[in-house]
Formats: sequence, C-alpha cells, structure tokens
Amino acid sequence: MEIGTNHTSPQAGFVPDEKRWLVERNFAWLGDYWRLSIDRERTIAHSCTMVPLAFIRLGSVDKRSLQAGLDVIQR
Repeated sequence: MEIGTNHTSPQAGFVPDEKRWLVERNFAWLGDYWRLSIDRERTIAHSCTMVPLAFIRLGSVDKRSLQAGLDVIQR
C-alpha cells in the first residue's frame, strides 16, 4: 500500500482518493462486529476466518434490505 498525495487533480481543495475511501469504509463496516474489535479468538486462524465471514454477512444484509425495499415499491 502506498500513501501519498494526489498532485494530478485539477480540482482545488480536498479531493478524496477513491481507493482510500473504499478501504476506510470497509474498515468502518468491520468495526461494527464485536468479534473483530478485540482479540477474542484463541488462534490467529480463527481471527482471520472472521473477516471474510463478516463481509459475507454484510453482503447478505445488504441484499435482504434491498429486496425488502423492492417488495415495498412493488406493492
């Protein structure tokens, strides 16, 4: 990962970098899971397994809420 400034942007002022914003958003989402917030697992393998499981849960929650919204619109 490289950290640097964006000197090629023609806009003046603060311009957020897209990739950095995506990474920060994902870390914020993962921060909502208590098993990832503190080292609660016995082994590193268990901790490493919880990250993909949290993303799977995030994806399924988004799909369920999207489907619920579509059901309301179709009524």
